[in-house]
Amino acid sequence: MITVNVQELINDWENSFELTKTPLPLVKLPADPVACACASYRVWKENPIRRWADLETVVVWQDDIEEAERLKKYYREHMVMEALKSTTGFGRSKFRQKLAKLVVNELDITKEEIGLLLRLPYFYEEDQALDSIVEATDDSDVQGTSCYAYTGTFIPLKTILVSRRAGDYYHYWFTDAKRTPYNMVIKGDNPLRNMFESLYNRGHMHLHANIYPKTMRGYRSHNYYQLGSVELA
Repeated sequence: MITVNVQELINDWENSFELTKTPLPLVKLPADPVACACASYRVWKENPIRRWADLETVVVWQDDIEEAERLKKYYREHMVMEALKSTTGFGRSKFRQKLAKLVVNELDITKEEIGLLLRLPYFYEEDQALDSIVEATDDSDVQGTSCYAYTGTFIPLKTILVSRRAGDYYHYWFTDAKRTPYNMVIKGDNPLRNMFESLYNRGHMHLHANIYPKTMRGYRSHNYYQLGSVELA
């Protein structure tokens, strides 16, 4: 059995996608690689203390296998649409090349791919949540390029955990009477996050903030306002 340090593998994967000069040995997993990743994610959801389960020993349930098939179908469909819309080519990045092979069961798994696998269920949940936000909002009022002060009533929409090498970030999405999308980000270890979340979960919030337009990741044509220097109004 190949012993690996999970956190180091994640860091290595997120730092670089450079080609490996010497072929790495394959990692033997107990089931389909994506199903193992889904099992690891399920273990964390059930017990937050166990953040990264060892993919070589994780116990895969039938629910994990079914979730893996949904995940692969989701990314296969998205990649087809991206390829059809692209005017500059498709699959240029190492990440995209690996993901494309992974979702059609053609990627050989070495320790270099473990970081991708462990992060993939997080990306999947994040991307699905962004899909729902795009469907629930209208960005026609998001205009300009500069930041300005704004006071208004915000309606909580959805909270998304964004997990990256730098840490966990919670993205709080809002809308308003015009269905305009707004986003506020709080780092996971911020001691005031739980206090803010209790206010967020109560419903409408009256806030004063600096707002500036941004384009939603993965949606070149859908914009939103980022909230900064937020205060209760």
